[in-house]
Formats: sequence, structure tokens, C-alpha cells
Amino acid sequence: MRAEISWSEATETEQTAKLTGVVEAVLPNALYRIRLEAGPGVATERTVTAGVTSSLRHQTVRLIVGDRVRLKLTTFDPNRGQITEKL
Repeated sequence: MRAEISWSEATETEQTAKLTGVVEAVLPNALYRIRLEAGPGVATERTVTAGVTSSLRHQTVRLIVGDRVRLKLTTFDPNRGQITEKL
């Protein structure tokens, strides 16, 4: 028997880290390459690939190279993230 889990339960169980970074490149398919700033959550500077959350997609938010953004990373894949807001 397969256990079913709702989306709200899945998001509560996964652990996320909220970090800030700078947009380095605009990639195809609404993805961005983000350079994470070294700080409490990041030991060294590194780059991750991130998409925009659905709440930002509903608003008209334009991201260009050099914009500072806040994003969240999951523990499942630390190289992918979601941009939650433009700073």
C-alpha cells in the first residue's frame, strides 16, 4: 500500500535554509544562477541554480544580473533553490 502525503505536510517536514545572494546569470526556463554570500549559513561563496516561487511569479518582478535576492535551499538538493523575494 502506498502512503499518500499532501503538499502541506511535505513542506512542513523538509528543512529549509533562507540565504541571501546576488544574481550572476539569467538562464533559460526561468532559472537564475545565484552567488551565495559567505555568512552564517554558508562557509564559502558558492553558486546555486534557483527558480522563482509561484508567489513572485504572480507579481511582476523582473530579476537582472546584479540584483540581491533572498532564497531558500532544501536539504534534499543544496545546489537548487527557490527565490522568495527581491531585496
